[in-house]
Amino acid sequence: MKYRSSANCQLGEVYMMEGKPGRALEFLRRALDYDVHSIKAQQVLATACRLFKQPDDARKALNRILEIDPLNHLARFEHYLLEPEPQKLDVFKSLIRNEIPHETYLEIAMYYVSLGLEEDALRLLEVAPEQPAIRYWQAYLLRDRLPQRSREILRKASSLSPYLVFPFRGESIPVFQWADRSLPGDWKAKYYLGLIYWGLRRQEDALKALADCGDRPDFAPAYICRAWLERDSDPKKALADFERAHAVDPNDWRNWRRLANFCSEQGMHERAMTLAVEASRRFPDEDLIRILLARTYLNNGRYRDCYTVLEKATILPFEGQRDVHDLFVQCQICLAMEAMKKGRFGEAIRHLEDSKEYPERLGTGKPQDPDYRVQDYLMMLAYGEMGESAGAEEARGRIAEYASRNPRRAAEGSEAAVDQWYRMSFKSQSELEALRALTRLVQASRPRRN
Repeated sequence: MKYRSSANCQLGEVYMMEGKPGRALEFLRRALDYDVHSIKAQQVLATACRLFKQPDDARKALNRILEIDPLNHLARFEHYLLEPEPQKLDVFKSLIRNEIPHETYLEIAMYYVSLGLEEDALRLLEVAPEQPAIRYWQAYLLRDRLPQRSREILRKASSLSPYLVFPFRGESIPVFQWADRSLPGDWKAKYYLGLIYWGLRRQEDALKALADCGDRPDFAPAYICRAWLERDSDPKKALADFERAHAVDPNDWRNWRRLANFCSEQGMHERAMTLAVEASRRFPDEDLIRILLARTYLNNGRYRDCYTVLEKATILPFEGQRDVHDLFVQCQICLAMEAMKKGRFGEAIRHLEDSKEYPERLGTGKPQDPDYRVQDYLMMLAYGEMGESAGAEEARGRIAEYASRNPRRAAEGSEAAVDQWYRMSFKSQSELEALRALTRLVQASRPRRN
């Protein structure tokens, strides 16, 4: 029963496309018998009644749609097709007020195309906003009707900026494939095709389409998209594309950040820091550039510089954000380790205490039961080196209390493992390497027992 209304509606659509009005209207009314509130069935019924010269029934269906859904734009365009008056067209256009209005026009056009009503789709696209996907579709639908006009519109579509153009509809694949064949030198059709494939998780097809763009794009995101798809399979090509994006648009801070981040991922820490320093000079007010600069300082062992950047930063919180606080903690712990290697254990303890803070200006709230075991193990070692057994016992007690509250997260034999790491490896490792090694030892979860 739950499929009956949809099935009858689709059968009505099939009979519409076959030019059988009697059968089409029969099945569409059946669809409404099983779901009187089906907007899709009412829409198809209204269109069918208009096509089959039953204007009164069409108006009745359209009025019913607007009772259920007052913001239904398709119903208002059907009112215009039923009575093509400029005033009705103005009403239809004036009520499309969302931030991406062209998508509303495309959605309605897809409805007509799915019913084989390309003439109606063209009438809609003619009054749609000037936007690349709109014009590519218009050119595609005119390719056999008016070839010369189609080619003019295709060139117009190709000339429009790809900024904030994100095609995603599978129905548009043949449109951009045709455009690519019709204008072989047009990289934009390939780029849009690649975006659709990527959205459909067809990464290989997406990469091939973007690779076919070559070095022709003068639009940085085209290179960014390709680099993102290449980063695992071919890091050298990915680096080259991140560099091209940076060269094409050096006035966008995002291109500096992406290039520097990728250099960091590839272990090119000095180059990443050079980029971050220059980016921070050019874009001093960008929070993400400040974070980038702090992280590259940390990766290059310049912990004081990292701390200085974070000390002056004010980062607005956003959902899921915690990396800035993690960076703050890592910086403080690395400073503590640096001090421990020089025998300045009191200074190390101060940094470790500071690392337990959650400054509001770094945009992360304090959790209910934060995990301070890494800091407490280091404090236990530092107090031990200073001969202050009471301080070491307090740190050991905090570790034990956390383990009792979180038994699944407590690694067995971790104190012995930490002691061995401290004696055998600590001084030979960089502070960041030492922190990662210690974190692995401390935060290794206890295996589940069946």
